[in-house]
Amino acid sequence: MGSQKQLIYLQNKATGEIYHTRKNKKLVERKLKFKKFSKKLRKHAWFEEVKKPAKVKKVQRTVLKKVEKKVAKEEIKKTEPKVKKVTKKEK
Repeated sequence: MGSQKQLIYLQNKATGEIYHTRKNKKLVERKLKFKKFSKKLRKHAWFEEVKKPAKVKKVQRTVLKKVEKKVAKEEIKKTEPKVKKVTKKEK
């Protein structure tokens, strides 16, 4: 096994989610950026290399709540059966 020095953190700036991976620091000098699946957003999002994972800020939490509400509303619309409105003329 490699040393813990090769272990890096990939963090999504919007949600604060973290992935762990290894990096060969001798060959790769740039910061890594991967598109990985975000469980909170339920879609693929960009995760960037960070030294130490930062805590999610209050502003980011409010943005995340709005996104979660939007996703929930879309799911409800998909599952609800379409009901035809009956007018007085049709009765």
